[in-house]
Amino acid sequence: WIDVIGICVFLLPFTFIIIKLAMPLVVNAYVTQQVNQRDLTDEQRSLAQGLSAATAAAIAIPAGATWSNKLKNDDMTLGIGAKKSGLMAGKLELTGDLSFSLGKSNYTTLLNYSTTTTGGVSCTDPRIYTCGSLPDIKNELLSLKINGVYKVNKSSRLGIGYQYQQLISSDYYFNGLAYANTATSMLATNQQAPNYAVSALSIAYIHDF
Repeated sequence: WIDVIGICVFLLPFTFIIIKLAMPLVVNAYVTQQVNQRDLTDEQRSLAQGLSAATAAAIAIPAGATWSNKLKNDDMTLGIGAKKSGLMAGKLELTGDLSFSLGKSNYTTLLNYSTTTTGGVSCTDPRIYTCGSLPDIKNELLSLKINGVYKVNKSSRLGIGYQYQQLISSDYYFNGLAYANTATSMLATNQQAPNYAVSALSIAYIHDF
């Protein structure tokens, strides 16, 4: 009897209240992914130019040598959104959206021949580094949007919204712009890969004529 009383007095009314508050409620979720790859091969030294001999600081380049390059981008977005209407006697509508995007790019160069400097250093050595894979370029974007629209009367509505966005990125290119790593041919700017977190609040009055 205690279970029956508990179900009838507490659980059933609570369930009906939840169902009433949850309807009409629309929820949607989505996942998108995009992958693309670019492959190219080009001539590095023509047959007419002949062999470029190796030195202590440069690798040998044979006549007719070619190089190949591959750029691969992989982007994925996950998101969920919800819309709740009918609140406050049908005057209030709430919407929300949460999404996360992850992007990654990889850049690889391959010399289609085998060669070294006079000291036996290959193109993958940091002292040469004219071939090989560079570190991945990564971007992570988190976005949150919450909006509410209150119907004041038949022709007027009041809207309020909040948005948060955070970007975390890493790009090896910016390492060369740091004061300690800048090449002699470049001007040091000490720029860094974009990273930020920002919040925005909006209020709007909408009138239909």
